[in-house]
Amino acid sequence: MKFSNIEIRDILISWLVLSIAFTKLFSKTFFDYARIPGMIVVVGTAFVLHELAHKASANHFGYPAEYRMWPTGLLLALASSLVGFIFAAPGAVYIASYEYDPKVQGRISLAGPVANITVAILFFSLSRFMSLTLFVTVANINAAIAFFNLLPIGPLDGRKVMAYSTVVWSLLALLALVILFVS
Repeated sequence: MKFSNIEIRDILISWLVLSIAFTKLFSKTFFDYARIPGMIVVVGTAFVLHELAHKASANHFGYPAEYRMWPTGLLLALASSLVGFIFAAPGAVYIASYEYDPKVQGRISLAGPVANITVAILFFSLSRFMSLTLFVTVANINAAIAFFNLLPIGPLDGRKVMAYSTVVWSLLALLALVILFVS
């Protein structure tokens, strides 16, 4: 995978802003600076891996793809964290394609939630052996991001995954929801 300077900048800015928003959300005081390193790890596993999975999948199918931040979405994430929840729409991987193949688009869209579910299962399993709150948080946030992105609405992954296969969509959404509740 190749990354342009703009793409690297957009990923890093989005990662930092989401890390700040999640730090605020999980802070017991107004803003607990000590939580920032942990949230950088959490957001790295959830957001960054999700977007890189889309990019890698698109590249696998021969399509150039790049992440672009959405400044309004980043501001929404920060603002919503101030009132006790996160609406995270930091940006998206844009895929250059002259043809629309629902099967390929479905598979590319699957990559992000599958990455999140894989990370959630791994860290939830690790949390059973090592009692680290960070592991549970990584599992929980990854499951939440997978479930949110699997909603079959608007530009989210779920609409394209459901068009590709309602069975695959149903199983993944259910798995993400189960992990979210058990973690």
